[in-house]
Amino acid sequence: MMEEVLFSQSERDALLSQLRVEAWRGLAASNLNRLVVRSAREMSGETFAAFEEDLYVELFKFVHSVDMEEKLGGVAAMEALIGAPSAEPDSKSTRFTNVLSDAL
Repeated sequence: MMEEVLFSQSERDALLSQLRVEAWRGLAASNLNRLVVRSAREMSGETFAAFEEDLYVELFKFVHSVDMEEKLGGVAAMEALIGAPSAEPDSKSTRFTNVLSDAL
């Protein structure tokens, strides 16, 4: 299981880098959704919750960045993840709303 987490994190990091590039942003956001769906299915609940929290911390940093490409990448990723599985589905939309309203 630790291997899966490390693989997911390295894949996540690659996708986060791609979110910064306008030409790759849409595909990277879509692939990030696929990664979250796969991780929710393959990881234990506790491991997935930690993975998801780490991902959201990074995305929220993007949204609050002064770099417009990072900001747009974070918004694109959040949009792609709205319907994705979540360890805390009841609070996900509230968190996303709060982050976006603070950033804009």
